Amino acid sequence: MTAAPERTAGVDEATLERELTRQLDGEVAFDDYTRHLFSQDASMYTMTPVGVVYPRHVADVVAAVRLAGEAGIPVLARGAATSLAGQTVGPGLVLDLSRHMNRITELDPEARTARVEPGVVQDDLNRAAAPHGLMFGPDTSTSNRATIGGMIGNNSAGSGSVRFGMTIDHVQEVDVVLADGSTATFGVVDEAERARRAEGTTLEAAIHRELPRLVAEHADAIATGFPSFWRRAGGYRLDRLVDGAPFDLAKFLVGSEGTLAIVTSARVGLVPKPARQVFAVGHFETVQGAINATEDALSCDPAQVELMDKTILDLSRQKIEYAALGQILKGDPEALLFVSFTGDDQDELVASLDRLTELWERNGHGYHTLRAITPAEQGALLKVRKSALGLLMAASVGALRPLAFVE
Repeated sequence: MTAAPERTAGVDEATLERELTRQLDGEVAFDDYTRHLFSQDASMYTMTPVGVVYPRHVADVVAAVRLAGEAGIPVLARGAATSLAGQTVGPGLVLDLSRHMNRITELDPEARTARVEPGVVQDDLNRAAAPHGLMFGPDTSTSNRATIGGMIGNNSAGSGSVRFGMTIDHVQEVDVVLADGSTATFGVVDEAERARRAEGTTLEAAIHRELPRLVAEHADAIATGFPSFWRRAGGYRLDRLVDGAPFDLAKFLVGSEGTLAIVTSARVGLVPKPARQVFAVGHFETVQGAINATEDALSCDPAQVELMDKTILDLSRQKIEYAALGQILKGDPEALLFVSFTGDDQDELVASLDRLTELWERNGHGYHTLRAITPAEQGALLKVRKSALGLLMAASVGALRPLAFVE
């Protein structure tokens, strides 16, 4: 039996718990068991929070932020906690937004948008959008539990980012609670509107007034200090506010892990859902060989490119529910490269498979390419791909288990 987690020193937790319970409609839990459960996420890190709150609505979030601020306690918003680098653990007050704030409040097929609360699970949004031929573009492998709020927090992408970009490319407007408990709505504003919002003494006014000044003062550092690749998932996106870009605080918040504001609602863009998809699965004798083949794959305009190494393949072979994958692979590859093509014309998709297969053969990439055209042929592949993280996290060799610490 493990010892009870230590309480944070110097904090009047009893008073905070009492006031939260009195002022909030949602549940408040400061017991050791709940705090222990929320001390972990999908990463290797463990930090015991002061307590946990399950807000029912925006007013609960406002009250929790205000009370925690008065007590000098940090606030950490949390969705499904699928992050691998410790983003959803911390020593402060955890707000679990997935239990109650999980409604799709609006879906507009003509505008291709949806208004969602932060606890909406990605698959649930996709199921609601599917009858209209739409979906949310970013496709995470944890889509059956990842929340939209969490995806906004860490700028999730998934293997489909080659075609559909990252979460930042689909967030249009957000309702937020700021550090002082005030609320605001962020999105694209023109210069006249930004100047209007900058008037006054509120925190929102200060943000609209000071942020452009900071961007101008540090324009050179922003231009040279950000990584040159497009799939950026870390740090504050000051690069989105320079070079004549629209002043868009919604996109600026994406990837900030809840450290700038807590999102209570978001309007996100949806994309057409392709009618068909086909896969080319390259077999490689080394991981480096699979990496070398990626450039050829990208030249064929795929919807996604994803690598799966032997660790995941071997783990899948140990589970009877994934045995079908081993039956369709050729040999014992060190790595697989999943390349998908999506669209509405089956002949065009098959032609893309032919083009990639010929390109790999011509350039000596891999020793076999598996073609999965029908849903039946793709079933085993997709099942293992969606379960890869779970397989890895559940693996053990005696007392040894893998620990995720980099994402």
